[in-house]
Amino acid sequence: MSVGLINASSVVIGLLILFFASRFLVPQESEFGTSMFNFNLNMIVGFAFGASAVAVFSRLGGGIFAKSAEKAETEIVEKETGIKDKSPYNPASVANETGQITSNIGGIGADVFESFTAAIIASIFLGTSLLAGGNMKTFGLLSLPLIIASVGIFTSIAGSYLLRASEVSTSRQAINIAEGFASNCFIIGN
Repeated sequence: MSVGLINASSVVIGLLILFFASRFLVPQESEFGTSMFNFNLNMIVGFAFGASAVAVFSRLGGGIFAKSAEKAETEIVEKETGIKDKSPYNPASVANETGQITSNIGGIGADVFESFTAAIIASIFLGTSLLAGGNMKTFGLLSLPLIIASVGIFTSIAGSYLLRASEVSTSRQAINIAEGFASNCFIIGN
């Protein structure tokens, strides 16, 4: 759970910093001819490319980690006598399985980071079509995907605390209660 919240939070915080830095700190002439509109999409596109690069290299790093654990297992099995290859008593086999699981978790986390970033940035780009007329009141709509993502993160945190505090008999019932609470808070918050 914490990996997902860290991924989502880092996306939202990074995009908020870039969003407001490009809005308020970068003076520029816009294509609409007004100097009030200081929104630079190039920074946000760079963030998207950076997220893709991080996802690719996290996948590669996880694969290298898993392959090195597999090679270590093969070397130990060849040199040690009396240890079976896939035995649960073989420490190299345990290390190999740990390497596979770590690789999968790291890769999935990187893919979620990239997908979440791409979804928010695509929403911002769709919102820029509303600014074609130069209407400054619609600029707040560009921050709407970030606001929705932020509310989702806070309701997930609240739901996880409710999950820890609830005293129910089954884990499925506790998850249903926390999910219902977080969903209702998200609907009310938006």
